[in-house]
Parts: sequence; structure tokens; C-alpha cells
Amino acid sequence: MWISPKDLAELAGVSCRATNKALAIALSRGTPWRGVTLNVRQRRGRGGDGGKGYEVHVDSLPVELQARWNAQRAAPSLAEKSAATSAPGREGPQLPWTTEKREARHAAFARRPSLFRAAAYKKLQALHSVRLYRLAASAVESYQRAAREAGVATSTVYEWAAICKGLDPGDWLVALGRRSSSHQQKRAPFTPEAWEWFQGEYLLLTKPALAPIYRRGLDLAPERGWAIPSYATVRQMILALPHWMHVLYREGPAAFERMYRPLDRDYSTLRLHQCWNSDGRKTDVFLLFEDGTVGRGMFMAWMDLRTRYFPGWVLAKSESFDAARQALRNAIEGARGALPDEVLLDNGMAFAAKQMSGGAPTRFRGKVMEDDLEGILLVLGVPKEKIRWALPGHGRSKPVESAWNVLSEMDRQFPGAYCGNKPGARPEDFDRSKAVPIATYRAKIKETLRLYHAKRHSGDSMDDRSPLEVYNELLPSAVVRQVTREQLRQLMQVSKKVTLNKKDHSFTILENPYWCEQLGELSPKDKFFARYNPENATEPAALYRLSGEFLFDVPMISKTGFFDQAAAKTHALAKGKYIKARKAESAALAQMIKTRDWRTLPDSSEPKSAPPASAGALPAPKVATTVRPRIDFYPKGKPRQEDKITAEQFSLAAAAGLLMTRKSGTR
Repeated sequence: MWISPKDLAELAGVSCRATNKALAIALSRGTPWRGVTLNVRQRRGRGGDGGKGYEVHVDSLPVELQARWNAQRAAPSLAEKSAATSAPGREGPQLPWTTEKREARHAAFARRPSLFRAAAYKKLQALHSVRLYRLAASAVESYQRAAREAGVATSTVYEWAAICKGLDPGDWLVALGRRSSSHQQKRAPFTPEAWEWFQGEYLLLTKPALAPIYRRGLDLAPERGWAIPSYATVRQMILALPHWMHVLYREGPAAFERMYRPLDRDYSTLRLHQCWNSDGRKTDVFLLFEDGTVGRGMFMAWMDLRTRYFPGWVLAKSESFDAARQALRNAIEGARGALPDEVLLDNGMAFAAKQMSGGAPTRFRGKVMEDDLEGILLVLGVPKEKIRWALPGHGRSKPVESAWNVLSEMDRQFPGAYCGNKPGARPEDFDRSKAVPIATYRAKIKETLRLYHAKRHSGDSMDDRSPLEVYNELLPSAVVRQVTREQLRQLMQVSKKVTLNKKDHSFTILENPYWCEQLGELSPKDKFFARYNPENATEPAALYRLSGEFLFDVPMISKTGFFDQAAAKTHALAKGKYIKARKAESAALAQMIKTRDWRTLPDSSEPKSAPPASAGALPAPKVATTVRPRIDFYPKGKPRQEDKITAEQFSLAAAAGLLMTRKSGTR
């Protein structure tokens, strides 16, 4: 409220000339008057004010003059002041909130922005000041002082007090934080179809800018009859959309999934060598391999999850099953023959190869078939249900991924050969001619892993200890499956389905022929598989049926020189013996079949000779007698030359049961 110099003169008990002079000085120089700085403004004068005059705000007057002014004007009560100054729709004095209303409003207030909550706290501080000043001053003076401290009008403090009237003091802050209907911003009209079009054009994975979309919307508005507000309003509405919508539609499902916090795994529940994690990493350094080629190598390793220790690894030219198998063998040897009970495999083709994980119930690579051969992991005794796979494209599902930062930092120590992990990260000093020899890089990996195993780890259940310390602490009490070196050599052999050649019954593994005489007894139509050592193809391959029945070992057939007469002679002799033995076996078998057919008696239930069907059936005699020849057809004395038999014939005849005994002798 602004008052004239005349009203101020009446309040202060001075002349109008004195008040005009004081207001002029306060307006031009800002000089305090009676200890306070007056809030003065010019106004067009009336009557005897000389054409122009001054006005002073009541709230800037000294407290005693304000109290006198309010007393003269009969200041209304707190409730009347609140009702007069409150905005339309604002609640007046109210009853205390119920429990449900209090919980809902407190929860809604906690979700409001921090700046909004700070403004509500400022209002509450003003009301607390009013209660404090009431101990030594009047109500009007208390509200005026609190308003000056808060930097607002006295009527505003009255309004805040009216909002909190009747409520529990613990609810004042929340009540002051509620937005009234008068504070709701009224926006320009926006056609719902246009708003949906803006969302569809903006929420795309291509991340388009909003300004071009807004210009296109304005071009379409006259044609489609849309009402579109200003660009600032549309931008504010777009930014007000939930953040997860921006992430899902503009950054993709993968980024949206990362918004959901992953589980915290408790590593203390694992035992030593209970679970191993495998993974491969392409080096960020160009290497010079033994064969003279240059390229990025592949580092493949196995890590014990409980201790974060790397028992074994291999540096190969590319990611392959043979590299994964060699890394597993190095890990078993590095762990002194210890075998894992479970494995967590990378979903790459190297570890998903059937020679490695064949027989596993699920696989992200390759088709799972019922007759799949058992891979190395199953042969090592890892149960099928304990072979687990990392999700494709989810590096967080493999704990070993976090250890690659150590090797990534190591690669930066080779300037010139360092190429970065992607084309955009390739430094300017990169040069293929500066490729690092693979032997030098292997030595650097050994040194880096040694330091990693000795460095304190801050991971779960590590308790700020190094992987080597945790490993040595758990080893004495650990129960570990263990194999010998010879068993490991046999278990690490690779299984492969083989088909017998229809001509010579041989089979081929890695373009190497395998054959032996026992293969001639098998049918080419049957199915077999062989286990062989990929590191040494000259070792015999063990042949099995698909049911798992072991048959025999089959050696590899090596090539010989074109004019190697000794090898040809040895082969001819072996071939002759083989053919002669098989022919003799075939002849003996034919003779046994012929002998068995001769001594087999007809069935007694059938007559030896049946009369013709047309002839009459004669009755058989009831009494019969034997016929005894009068002449002995067997010669007396020595048998004839044709009656003599050899010892071999005698043994065959005895086996067939063809010998007859007489009183005169044995024939």
C-alpha cells in the first residue's frame, strides 16, 4: 500500500513540506529517514502538490508508524486478511489431515524438485519468525518483521499463515509446498493429434533435432487444422516426458535395459575352483607373428571367479576352438591339475564349438542336436546343467570383462603399434611396421598378470586383498577335483564324427587317413566317432560307436616316397598275409556250414516220404522187424588207403560228432 506525503505527515506529526523534502531526498540519494530506507516513487500530483508528488510504501516506514497506520485503518484479523488476499480456489482454514492424506501428500512433496522444496522451507521459516516475534511484539508488527526478512509483502505472510491454520505443525512444510490453482500455468492450445505427431517424429533412434521437426509441424498445421503453440512450449513439453522414454526411443533397448540396476552377486558363496569364467579379447596392438604376418592377436583366458585369479591363458593369432582348448589346458596345468565344477562361457564360436561344449543343453551358437558328441568340458566331468553362457552383448554378465582394463592400459605402452579398440580411437603415430614381436608381447602379458595377481582388489568378498592372497588362503581347505598329466592328455583329445570309406573302410581326420585291419569288420553304414590329439596327428585315434562303446585304436597312414621299394615290399607282404588269412577263414567257415547242413536231422514231426495225394493211403504194419545184412561191408585187417584220415580231419570230424565205434575197431 502506497500513501501520500500528507498521510505520512499525519502519522509522523510533521508538516507536509518536511515529508515532501524527506521523500525527495530518499528518492534521489537513498538517504535513510528515521533509521529506515524509504521505498519512494513519483506520481502525478493533485491539487496543491505542485503538479507532481511522491508516494511511500507503508512497509518501508518505521515499525511504529506502520503500527499506527494499521491501527488507524482498523487492520483486519488473520483469517479476514487471508480470505481477502488468497487467490480463488485456495483452501482456507482446514481440519487436520487424516493419516492417508498425510502419507499421500508427504510422498508427493518428496518427489517435488529440490528448488520447490527450498521455497516451501523459506515460507516455513517466515512463519516460525512470526511465532518468535510474537513473544515481544504485537501480531501486526510480528508479521511485518517476518515479511521484511523474507523479502515479501506482509499480505503474503498472512496468506501463508492462513494455509497452515488448523494443521499440525509437522504438516506445515508440505502444505506450503502445494501448488495452488492460480499458479498453474495456462498454455496455448495444442491439438492432441499434433502433439502425438511431434512425439513420433522426435522419439527416434536417429536422434533428430527438435527445431526442424517444429518447422515441419508448422507447415502441416494449416493443411491438417492443427493448433501448435510456440517452440519454447513444445520444447518444454518434450523435455517433460519421462526420461525412460527418451532413453528407450532415442538411445535404444540396450541403453534402456542398463537403467535397471543389476543384481549384486555375493562371491563369498563360491568355493575355490567352483566356477571358471572364459573370455577372449582382441589386442589393441599390432603383433608380428612367427610366420611373418602382422595383425591384431587374440588373448583368451580362464579366470577363477572366487579369487579373480587367471590360472591359464593363451595368445593366438585368431579366435578359434584350438586356442580355447589350449587356454583351458594351460589353465588346468597352471592350477596344478585342478578342474572346475562349473563354467561360465563366452558366447563366441570358439567356446561354443561342439568339440568344446558339445552335449550342453543350450547354446547361443550352432544347432543343438540329440546325437551331438560330448565336448571336452563334459569329458572333464563338468555336468551339462553346470555349463552356463554369458548373454550376447552383455559384458556385465562376465566378471572377467572388468579385468580387461588392465590389459587395455598395458597396450598403450607400445607407441606406434597401438591401434586403439576402434578405428576412431587410432592414434596418429600408428604404423604397421612398428608391430611388436609376439614373444615380446607374451613376456609383457606375463609381467602384467603377475602385478595384477599381487595388487589389492576392491571387489566383492575380496576384503582389499590380492587375488594371490585369497587363492593361497582358500587352497588348504578347498576340495578340488584333480587329474594327472597323462589323464589330462587323454581328456583333452577332440571328438569327431567319422564315416568309413566304402572301399577300404578307412576314415579321415584333418585330411590325414587312418586305417587298420579291424576296420574291415565294421559296416560303412554304421556311425562312429573318433577321439584324436590335435597337437600330434601321428598318435593313434581311438574309435568309438555313437553309443560310447570303445572299439580299438586306429593308427594314421603316413605317406611314403614314390620309389620307396622297402615300403612297397612291406606293404605287399602285409597285404598278402591279410588276404591269405581272410581266404582261409572264409574256406573254414564254408566247410563248417556244409558240415552243419549234412548232420542236421529232419523234423520228426514230418514224415520222411508222403504218399501222393492221388494215391490211396495204405495202413502201416503194426509189427516190424529189423533188417540185418548177411555180408559185412567193412574190410578186415588194415583199412584201405582211401579210408585213412589226417589228424586235422579227425579233429574236425570229432568236433562234428561223426565218429562211429565198433567192436572190431574205431574208424
